[in-house]
Amino acid sequence: MKVNYRLRNLAKSKGSEGQMFDKLANSVEDFTTRLLDPMQSDQMQREGFGYFILDDILDDAIELEQKKVMSNVNFTNIINYAQ
Repeated sequence: MKVNYRLRNLAKSKGSEGQMFDKLANSVEDFTTRLLDPMQSDQMQREGFGYFILDDILDDAIELEQKKVMSNVNFTNIINYAQ
């Protein structure tokens, strides 16, 4: 998520070259959300990943304004399972 945040900032500062950074940021953000997808249906994966780490991910997602991660249905379900 931090990489995505930095890429978005680069995209804003690079003018016409910013499109390349923006596309790369989209790819990184998609990867992040797909990384979380398998944990929705697999309790063992959630436990192996560690619920405490999910708190850190949530904090970073909020701080870095990671809209796709926050709006990902699977991520929301993972948080609900952790509670």
